[in-house]
Amino acid sequence: MASEYEAHLEGARKAVRRFKIAFALALAIMAGVGGYLVLFRGHPAEATLKKAFRMAEKGDFEGIAALLDPEGPLSTLLRQNDDALKKALEEFLERYRLEISSPTFRVRSEKNRAEVEVTGGTVRVYARSGSDVPVASLGLRDSGLVFYLERKDGNWLVEDVNQDITQWTTGEGLPFNW
Repeated sequence: MASEYEAHLEGARKAVRRFKIAFALALAIMAGVGGYLVLFRGHPAEATLKKAFRMAEKGDFEGIAALLDPEGPLSTLLRQNDDALKKALEEFLERYRLEISSPTFRVRSEKNRAEVEVTGGTVRVYARSGSDVPVASLGLRDSGLVFYLERKDGNWLVEDVNQDITQWTTGEGLPFNW
């Protein structure tokens, strides 16, 4: 009887050890996945800018405008002077095709506000009616380009940018001419 009890007890001990090992492995996997997501997943404000860049590549000005805070300085600027800047940007996107490669960002955020600095990548500009040779190219690494975003109703919206976009359509504010 004692040996049967000891065999049963030994079986229970083995089961507890297997459970402990399986539990430890499960915790390690969850910690690894969680750590990966924390380290390598971008901030949601960054995702908004990436979406805006994809829309710029497609020439979708209305899509970009939908990502702007309607009460922010950038939207106000676009509405001023009978939408002259808006028309100029739309014409620019009709004339030129953008290719934005490998953009990288540094995000500083506090609660519902974020400052997103573009720290890398390349913008190539192609004439829509021309060849596959870029009209211009700009490295974004030292551009100093910073976007200011705010979260409203669960969405991150672009409020402003640290450069004068009224000059972007003429090339005056960029290190190359269109």
